[in-house]
This record gives sequence, structure tokens and C-alpha cells, in this order.
Amino acid sequence: MTGTHLLSIGVLGALLLLPGLLVGLAAGLRGWVLFGAAPVATYGVIGVFSPYFPGLLPRWSVWALLLGTVIAAALLLAVRWAAHRWYGRFQEPIVMPSVWRWQHHVAVAAAVAVAAGVGLLVTYRATGAFTGIHQFWDAMFHVNATRFIADSGQSAPGALRVINAPDNPDFYYPNAYHVLQATVVQITGQPIPDTLNIGGGAFAATLSLGMAALVRVTSGRPALATTTALVSCAVSSFPAGLQFFGPLWPFAAGITVIPSFLALFTVAVRSRALSALVLTALGTIGLAALHPSAAIAAAVYGVGFLLFRWVAARKVPLRELGALAITGAVAAVYVLPQLVAAARSAGNATVSWPTVAAPGPAFGGVFFLNFDVPYPQWWLVLPMLVGLFSVKKLVGLRWMLFGGAFFTLLFVVAASYKGFLVRLLTDPWWNDVWRFAGLVALAQVVLIGSGLVVIRDAALRGLSGFRAGLADARGVRVGALAVVVLLLVVLTQGFYRDLNRKVINAAYGNGPTVSELERAAMDELRTEVPPGELVMNDPLDGSPWMWALDGVRPVFGHALDPAADFKVIGPDRVALFDHFDELDTDEGIQDIVRRQRITHVYIGEGFATPTSKRAPGMDDLASVRSLELVFSNPGARIYRVVLPDGTTPG
Repeated sequence: MTGTHLLSIGVLGALLLLPGLLVGLAAGLRGWVLFGAAPVATYGVIGVFSPYFPGLLPRWSVWALLLGTVIAAALLLAVRWAAHRWYGRFQEPIVMPSVWRWQHHVAVAAAVAVAAGVGLLVTYRATGAFTGIHQFWDAMFHVNATRFIADSGQSAPGALRVINAPDNPDFYYPNAYHVLQATVVQITGQPIPDTLNIGGGAFAATLSLGMAALVRVTSGRPALATTTALVSCAVSSFPAGLQFFGPLWPFAAGITVIPSFLALFTVAVRSRALSALVLTALGTIGLAALHPSAAIAAAVYGVGFLLFRWVAARKVPLRELGALAITGAVAAVYVLPQLVAAARSAGNATVSWPTVAAPGPAFGGVFFLNFDVPYPQWWLVLPMLVGLFSVKKLVGLRWMLFGGAFFTLLFVVAASYKGFLVRLLTDPWWNDVWRFAGLVALAQVVLIGSGLVVIRDAALRGLSGFRAGLADARGVRVGALAVVVLLLVVLTQGFYRDLNRKVINAAYGNGPTVSELERAAMDELRTEVPPGELVMNDPLDGSPWMWALDGVRPVFGHALDPAADFKVIGPDRVALFDHFDELDTDEGIQDIVRRQRITHVYIGEGFATPTSKRAPGMDDLASVRSLELVFSNPGARIYRVVLPDGTTPG
């Protein structure tokens, strides 16, 4: 790991935590809920200000983030002061369910640090020391979005239309994750692949911190907070599964902050503190800015909390409904336009994944933690079953099972069935079993952590039979938990770090999307293509990576599905995709090449998917007289465009 990597890890941690800590302090939060809610609050600041700052400031940068943070903190401080003066009788103090000693805080902090270290280590080993190129489809968009924001400072979600659909006025993609990563790039100068791989490695840290905060404000048991924080890095379906598949980095980031949001949400509902309610609305905005479907998923878990709370109370308190209305009204100002824009943009694409299993095997796969690995993670399944069968002991967190059961059902539905009702239920999450498995993992982590504590408690009861009062000694209780955790570490061979490494590593390697030879050819483009000029490319052969790797703009900045994307990428790109190799004779293509300033052509041998085929306009380049070969290796070729009249565009 290089010094620049360590710097990037530190910068990412600071950017993820410090803005949220400042606005959380202004809202009156303290302790674990302050630190746990910081990441989702930071994304909220980005979600509020990044769409508008490019019109008010020269560009997005760390200074823009700082300015947005100061404004948000000042507003929350004003809300807190006003609430104390005029709203005080409706509020209650923010109270934790138990008192922790300093030893408890140290133990939980150590657990978070271990989970963070395991997550980074697993990703470091899986991605070739953070330098590897993710070979799957979605990576091309995410890396180019990050590069575009870092270079241009244009942080509005609609600005990302430049990647593949500049003529689409309805384009929208939630970009809070890309904005944060672009800010890291602006500060460190780290290469884009390294930055996003480090970001994926940090998912376990964010999840662990949020889980610790959630347990602190609901259950209050330090032992449960410790075990839950520890095992947050171990389940293969998340974070590792979503680092592999897609990669779904923004959605995965959304899942990691759902526990952070829930910790904040539960505190806000219980206390009805106006500043906490407004901060919860900011967290909702952050989730929607990461991915609207993550916000919807958080709402499902939040509904579980409210149902359990109101059923236990045998009433629906009007003051809590009023508090929820305040949060909803504040969040809706920003979230509803994002949801509408996302729905309008998503209306241009249709996704229908094939069924992957019968209902029984599908349920077994997600429940027994072997959906994405060859065998169940038995040493996590066993404590999970213990936690499930002793669910009465899961005080304060049983409501998490509501969300877990809901997303387990949707996983089975998406994996096993097709039809209108299936689409209706699963479309917010793109009918994607990988996303559902990641959302189920949140409840599974809580059950695993609870099961470990139940096992510890059973061992203590056994000890009490040898000597009265022995099990009540603080040192014995801590020692028993340490033994259970160490046994888990041994049995799982370090929280399944090698298994999770293999899950992630399956998306990396020497091709097929971008091989070492193709990467070498892209490096040649950096010296061959002047700034401001475009390179004609086949969007399905991995060539969009040239932008993120070398700063060279391709015509197509992302892979595309012609059937779905032709109606949004614009007539010039459609014509180039289908007819570019008619450059010698088609004056319309020549006009497009001049207008778009296309001076070079790149073509690689690998493809983004096994079923991808060469674009029709790129399958006969060798016979085009207007192309002059300037570089070739076994993996790729580069041509210079010389039009029939002897001129070069640009």
C-alpha cells in the first residue's frame, strides 16, 4: 500500500465524517449517534448543495463542500435555538437506553476499527493493491462520472448526461457518491480506479460505524454493539457482493448508511427534537442523492421501527406523527424532485433479469448466506440461527426483522418469478437479486451479533454453576465475549476474509473488458489526442475506460444497450454507432465527425459482456481509407482520422 493510498484513505475518512460531525453537533447530537449519523449527514450536505453550487461558484471542490457544511450547520443551529425557545414543550431530551463506561466505548471503537481494517485489507488484496480495473458493465459509468466531476467541477446530477447522452434533457443520475469520490481525487490526485476501489474497501467501516450507533441508541448493550460492528465486514453478500456485481458502488454506499440513518431516525422520533428531525430530513436527502432505491429501502426498515413501537404502545402518538410530518415535509422539498427525475430517466430503460432459482433454493441461498458463494457461511449462519431463535433477547432491535423479512421475500420473488406483480414490487430495485441480498444482510448482521452475545450469555450461565456470582464479574463477562469473538475469528479464518476476497476478485483481472494490452493502448492516446478532441470508440469493448484512465474523451463514455439507449443518446451517436465505417463515402458521417471534433479512433479486442458484439459502424475499420493506423498491439488499435478532402477534424 503506497503513501498516496494511505493519504486517500485518510482524506476519504475525513470527508465522509467531518461535515456530518459539524452539522450533527449543530443539531445537538453527541456520542455514538453523532459519529454514526455523520456519513449520512455528509451525503445530505452533498445532496442539497452539489446540484446548485456549480451555478453559484466557479466549480465544485472541497471548499464548496466546506461552504455547504457551514451553511447547513448554521441553519441547524438556528433551528435548534428556535426550537428551544418556542417548541421546547413538545421535545424530549435525547436519552440513551443505558450508560456506558469508558471500557465499553473503547471496545466498540476497537470493533469498528477491526471491521474497517478487514474491509480495506480484503479489497486491497482483491483489487491488485487497489489499482485493478473492474471488468463489469457499470464500472465504466461510475469511473467516468467521477473523472468528469473531478476535472470539470460540474456536480449537478444532470451534468452527467455528457458521458453518453448529451442530447437527453431528462437525464438524471444520483451522484452524491461520485461527488464525494471526485473530491478525494481533487485533493489527492489519486488515479480513479484506486480511488473507487478504496471507496469500496471503506464500505465495511461505514456499515460497522452505523451498526454500532444503531445498537447504542436502540438496545444499548455494549456487547451487542461490539459483535454487530465486528461482523459487519464478514457477510459475503454485502459489502463484498455489491463490490463484485455491477459494481453497484453508489447503491452499496446507500446501504452502508442505512443503519446510520436509522440511528438518527429512531432518536428523532423518540425525542421529537426539531433539530434532530431536520437533520433526519437531511439524511433522507443524502440517501436519495446516493440512490433513490436506498432511500426507499431505509423507509421500509423505518416503517418496521414505527410499527413495532406503536404496536407495543398500543397507540399511534399524535406528536410522533407530527414529528414525522416535519421530517417528511423538509425532505420532500429535495427528495421528491429527485425521485421524479430518477423515474423519468429510468423510464428510458427496461431491466428484466432472468430467474435464477426455484423459490426454495432461492430462499435457502439468501438465508444461509451462500447466494454468491459456493457454500454457506456456516460459522455465521449458526450464531444467526441462535439469534433468530432467541429473538426475544433482541431488545430494541426486533423491528429490524421486518425489513429483513420484506427484502427476503422480494429476493425470492425476483429470483424465481416474472410478471406484472413482480415488476411492480421489485422495480424500485431494478428487479435485482444482488441488491435484495445486500439489503437482507443488514438484518442478518444484527441477528449474527445477537447470536454471539446469546452464546456468551449461555457460557456465563454455565460458569455460574461452578461459583456463585462468577458470571457477574465484569472481567469474566468481558473475557467470555472475547473468547466467543476469538473463536469466531478462528473458525471463519479472519471473518471470511479470503472468501470475500475471492468474491470481489472475480470482477478483476487481465480483461476481458480492459486487458493490460488495451490499457497500454489507452495510455498512447494520452499523447496522441489533443485536449478538447474526441475519440470514436465501440461502447461495448471497454474503451470508455480511456476517459477515467487517461483523461481522453471518447464519443461513448459508457456501454450501451442499443434497444434501450438509442432514443436518448442523440442522432449523431446513433449514426456513428451504426455507420461510422462508411466514413469514406457518407457525407453525413463526415459532417458529424467534423462537428464533434473526432480526430482518432480506438478499437479494443475485449468486450464488456460475453454476449456483446461489435458495433455495426466499427466492424470494418480496416477497409476505411480515411483512417490511418498509428498504433497497434495484439489487444487494440488506434487510428487517426484523415477525411477524403485531406483534412483532419479538430
